[in-house]
Amino acid sequence: MTGIPEHVGPYEVVEWLGEGGAGVVVHARHTETGADVKLKMLHPATVADDLAMARIEREVELTRRLTHPGLERVYDIETYDLVTLLVSEYIPGHSLQTLLDDEPGPLPADRALRIIMQLTDALAAAHDEGVIHRDLKPDNIIVGAGDRVRIIDFGVATAEGARQLTAPGMIVGTIDYIAPETWGGKRPTPAADVWALGTIAYRLITGTMPFPVRADFGVYEAVRKGPARPIHEVAPHLPGGVAYALMGALRRTVANRYQNARNFHRALTQAVFDPDGELSSNLDELDPLFEPPPTSADDVPTLSRNDLRRPPTTLIFEAPSRWLVAVAVVVVLVALTGAAIALYLRLGG
Repeated sequence: MTGIPEHVGPYEVVEWLGEGGAGVVVHARHTETGADVKLKMLHPATVADDLAMARIEREVELTRRLTHPGLERVYDIETYDLVTLLVSEYIPGHSLQTLLDDEPGPLPADRALRIIMQLTDALAAAHDEGVIHRDLKPDNIIVGAGDRVRIIDFGVATAEGARQLTAPGMIVGTIDYIAPETWGGKRPTPAADVWALGTIAYRLITGTMPFPVRADFGVYEAVRKGPARPIHEVAPHLPGGVAYALMGALRRTVANRYQNARNFHRALTQAVFDPDGELSSNLDELDPLFEPPPTSADDVPTLSRNDLRRPPTTLIFEAPSRWLVAVAVVVVLVALTGAAIALYLRLGG
């Protein structure tokens, strides 16, 4: 923990947890109450950035609305000896991304569904309060003892009707989990969170991504051109109703997708649970409530282990129209240059 003080105000630093663009994150303990907390020690540049601080203040404001046990609690912003801290709940465990890295391939269906249903329930509580996470991904989900999961990091969250801190035409999120409408620069809605959670669910169930491509920008092209490969083709062991409920989160048209996580959770609950309200230990014994409609899609390549381990990054960038044009122009120029060189060499210089 070089460079990190052992004490900050009333807190004793226990261990270093990580570092992001906004600051260093540590596990700490209040010396008087003994309470364990997570501290984000904000970089001076972050504190001096009005927009960055407005986002942090909004994170505190929004998460104070949230009391669901599956959601991280952020307590306050405190300053001691010119060190500004974002104080939040300490949640022991590891990220869902770490679990996926350690266990590549699909999780057992019953385990995956237990995790997914906890996430839909927790996210539904946030949506019920009008809070939109905007950056759901495995890195922002903590898995604790007994596979209890918590959604964390509401740093770019917003609320329905809230003042927009992101400039028009800018996109916030992590490429693999960005909803189609968000790529177009539209204002975020709970349905965009549903898409991200549907992508996570697909990965847990199948071991692949719904749009497994080998380049970040290829995700946009894959999402734009067609639907995800139907989950029941990749995981035929799932009952039809469960597969159909999961695919409802990945419908490209917003009007056809679950409008919020509450609707997603209800549909999945109805498909998964048996009449006694218990999760079946053998999913094949569940009678599907309805079969998925016929769907066709071109086969897509599966991800290699290295592809699955590629760390997703939260981005704030302009809508794709400009950079796609720029990339296309560069590709064309490179191709034309190569063709000209080849012709020159063929003609003998």
